[in-house]
Parts: sequence; C-alpha cells; structure tokens
Amino acid sequence: FFPAVSGIMAGANVSGDLKDPSKSIPKGTLLAVMVSCGIYIVLVVIIGTFTVRTVIEYAIPIAGGSSTGTATPDTEVFKCIYGGLYHDTTLPTKISLYPPLVYLGIYCATISSGLAALVGAPRILQALAKDRLFPFLNPLARGVGRSQEPIRAYVVTFFIALLCILTGDLNSVAPLITTFFLSSYALVNYACFAAETSNSPGWRPSFRYFNQWVALTG
Repeated sequence: FFPAVSGIMAGANVSGDLKDPSKSIPKGTLLAVMVSCGIYIVLVVIIGTFTVRTVIEYAIPIAGGSSTGTATPDTEVFKCIYGGLYHDTTLPTKISLYPPLVYLGIYCATISSGLAALVGAPRILQALAKDRLFPFLNPLARGVGRSQEPIRAYVVTFFIALLCILTGDLNSVAPLITTFFLSSYALVNYACFAAETSNSPGWRPSFRYFNQWVALTG
C-alpha cells in the first residue's frame, strides 16, 4: 500500500507548474487516495480469500546428533521452507491467471513512483536553496531556462538514488525511506496546524473541509 500513498505529495511538489493548484491538488490527491484505497481493499479481499497465511512448502532433512553424522528416525530434524501470504512475496504471481501482468504492474508502480520522486525532489531542493535555509544548498538555487528547471538538483537527486541502489539490498533501504516519507508528512501536517493556530495572514486555505485538528493528528 505504501507506493499508492507515497505519491500524495507529487501534486504539491510541482504546484508551481499547475494552472490552479488550490483546486487541482486537493481534488487530485483525494481522488487518487480514494481510488488506490478501493483497489487495495479489493486485492486484500481476493488474496485473503484464496491464500493461507503460512504453509510448509517442503522440508529438508538435517543430520541429527548421531555419531556417524547421519540422521536417524529418533534424531531426524528438518529445515522447513515456508510459503504462504506471510512468507512468499511472489504469491500474487502464483494465484494469478496471467503472472506476467503482476510483474508488469510492479514495474509500472515502481517507475511511476520513481518518476514522481525524481520530478518532485529536485524542486524541493531548489526551493530550500532559494530560501537560503541551508548555505551548502545555495548552488542548487540556480535553474535553467524560462521555467527555471532545477538541473543541478536533478543531478544531486540522481546520485543519491544511485547510492541507495548500489547497496544491493533495497529491503534494507526501504525502512529508512519510509521513515523519511512519514517524517515529511508529519512536518507538512504540523506546518498546516501551526499556520492555522498562529492566524498567519498569508495562510488562507480554500479547501472547505480543512480542520486544524485533523491536520495535527495526520
């Protein structure tokens, strides 16, 4: 479910390129989250109906404690290879009518999430550099062309992503990335709450359902 909601900030990150951000971002974000939730709920029901949580796929005999080093009926133990929903990450392909579609969906989700991050992250770096909040980011403030494309920030983002890939184990990087995402969401929520409670003159949310306490609780 994480890739489905990690694109929530995609619209906000490129708000400068939208014709009417105040309308496009809330509508697009809420519709995207609703559609994603609906799809994932259906998948949870389908997969939970046709699969089990844990199952022993096969067992490998292991030598017991006999003097010969071979297993006996009294000492024979097995190393079990588990499958099922909890242990097998390829389970959707095994229950799919056409497994290549599952892989195609994984590739599409990966590419779309990667492109969203690649487009949004450089603009955030450029915005931070323009605000002069961190002096070492000042060189990234300069853009190229009429639209001030953050080419330098693109390069920095590319190498950061490349370093994560070169670790060779994306599963070990995933918790760190998840923490960064959750931290950014928490800071955005708190920023909205702080702007509302401080009665900032520049803060005028046009979204009719906005509530400061909802923003605080996330």
